[in-house]
Formats: sequence, structure tokens, C-alpha cells
Amino acid sequence: MRLPEKEQTFLYDTYWSKIENLFRGSEKTFDAFVRDYIALFTKASKQEKTGNIYFAFRRMFNLVSNSQEFKLDVFLQKLHKFARYHAAFSIGTDAPDWLREPFAHLRRQVDVPATLVMRLFECYDHGTLSADQFVTAIGLLDSYVFRSLTWRIASTLDVLSNHCQSDLLCKERVIVLLTTTNFAMPWRSATFSASACASICSTDLRIKTVKSRQIQPTIP
Repeated sequence: MRLPEKEQTFLYDTYWSKIENLFRGSEKTFDAFVRDYIALFTKASKQEKTGNIYFAFRRMFNLVSNSQEFKLDVFLQKLHKFARYHAAFSIGTDAPDWLREPFAHLRRQVDVPATLVMRLFECYDHGTLSADQFVTAIGLLDSYVFRSLTWRIASTLDVLSNHCQSDLLCKERVIVLLTTTNFAMPWRSATFSASACASICSTDLRIKTVKSRQIQPTIP
């Protein structure tokens, strides 16, 4: 930051330190916020990889610092605003009471919608979205995520019938995997090979670990 020390101190105390405090103790969530905000700011079609987040933010920050179009304090003010939105959804920091339960339920299923939730929060702050409409939008998103997961489970079981010879125990184990956050979301396809199926069916220790973290979603 090529600014006089006094101005640097002012910007840090006014904006950046407050952003850090929102995510204190949740560094991974802070990284996720920076990744999501970069995507919003640059209107990127896909998000930065985890290892590139720091460098991408530096590029964005340098662009703002050297631009006549953007003012640095305005940029940091908006960054702080969106950090509040993201922290409220992702870790519950200062979330309004009426949004805590809807946020928590959606967050247990998936954290991907954080970018959309930040946009909804901004609309609410600007008065173009009412509190009831905000809650309804989160409920619709929650329902979509759950129904998508349910469809994936059903499709996977159809594929498994070709490899498991209707082994109900095997299918039950796959349901456990698919309804667990750490395993469900990376599996964007319901295509399984025979070897993958065999691996799931034969690893008792892994299944026991997964069962201990199983999530029981509520049907919308």
C-alpha cells in the first residue's frame, strides 16, 4: 500500500481491523470470503483456487489503488460491508435473530451460496428486499439444495444396482456418505465405477467415522 503512514493507519483502524475481527479464529472462512468477494468484484465466471486467493486479492487491491475510477476508502468500506454479510451467514457473526435459524440450516447443508446470500443481504440493506422476502429467499435456496441432494442419492442408488446386486447394506452406506457434508458436495456426479462402489462397501472404519458426522436434514 503506497500511502502515507497516517493514511494507512486510518484505513486500517477504520476498515481492515474490523474485517479481521469479524473472522477472528476462523481464518479459513476469511479466505472463503476474500475468494467470494473477488468473484463478485471482478464478475468472474469461476472462483479463484485456494492457493491463488492471496495473489488475486493483491491484484485487485493494486488495481483499485492505482485507478482513478475507484477510491480506496470507498472500496474498503464496501469490502467491510460485504465481510459483515459473509460472516453473518458463514459463522453467524452478528447475524440478525430472525436470520440465525434459516442461515444455520442452509449452512449445515452447503456453504457455496455465500456469494448469493451477500447479494441478498445488500438488497435488504438497500430496502429493495423485505425481511420476509429475505427469509423466503433463503428457504427457497435451502429447499433447492436439499432437493438436489435427494435427486443425487436416488440417481446414485440406480447406478449402484448394477454393481451391488441389490445389496441393501451397501446402498445404506452410500446414503450415509451422500448425506454427510464433507462427502456429499464434492460428488457433483452420480456416476460410480464398480471399484468405487466396492471401496465404499468394504471400508467399515470409514463408514463408522462418517456416521458419527451424519446430518439429518429436515424435508422442506
